[in-house]
Amino acid sequence: MSENPSSKRPWPNFLWTELMKETPPFDPKKALQHESKGDDLVRQGKFREAVAEYKKSEALNPERPEIYEKLIETHAHHEAEWSEEDFSDSMTWTMRRQELQNPRLRLVHETFSVEYREIHRLLQSLMMAGGEEQENQCLEKILEYGETAVVPMLHFLLSIKSLTEQNPDFDPGSDPSSPPLSS
Repeated sequence: MSENPSSKRPWPNFLWTELMKETPPFDPKKALQHESKGDDLVRQGKFREAVAEYKKSEALNPERPEIYEKLIETHAHHEAEWSEEDFSDSMTWTMRRQELQNPRLRLVHETFSVEYREIHRLLQSLMMAGGEEQENQCLEKILEYGETAVVPMLHFLLSIKSLTEQNPDFDPGSDPSSPPLSS
């Protein structure tokens, strides 16, 4: 089995050991110190330096929506000079702030990922597979994604449920060549 593709993604499915290696300890007091320093730098018009301090604050206490607001606002002061990484950072902070304010949005954000779309494509291929060998190949590829595959699979199942509710004659457990259920 090959490497789990989700391990290349920066969030939300870290392996616990990787997370522990890369994440500074949770320290709300130190986070507030960095945030305060960032606020001082903003007042001085030193926006890049302020963003660096806000990033340190976020790393020490990532559960505060306020820090993402400051990151987004301060980062926008040099928007004309943005690189691809700057755009990516801004999107990440915006999405993270939204998730903290409304945790259900995390599921919506997951649908934007390349992995989600690939798993969805594999699920469609599984449904259309012409035999057990093709089914097993699709299953193996889906299983390589580990827990990252859970949300796309649930959405796929819910779409099938929706189809059955829209078409009462559809029976997902029946032989496709048999007649509809209507009496």
